[in-house]
Amino acid sequence: MPTFIAETFVPETHTREVEAATERLSRLDRAPGGEHAGPTVRYLRSTFVPGDEVCFHVFEAASADEVLRAAADLGVRLDRVAEAREGFG
Repeated sequence: MPTFIAETFVPETHTREVEAATERLSRLDRAPGGEHAGPTVRYLRSTFVPGDEVCFHVFEAASADEVLRAAADLGVRLDRVAEAREGFG
């Protein structure tokens, strides 16, 4: 399944917003036939860079649109979502 990285711009002073969003996203694991029937979207991790006022959330999903829908269902705003490739090096 493809990996997607989502950016959210967050003022450095709003660390609690990042913590709340990450808590909601950590409960995200939707799969067909599961508790929440629908497309597969799996939350993997988040990284907050306070000095740059940005938080990155990483997901496995079928598409960027599925990531956006799943986050919106949880009340989490994502400013940008793009497919990412990991494991180089």
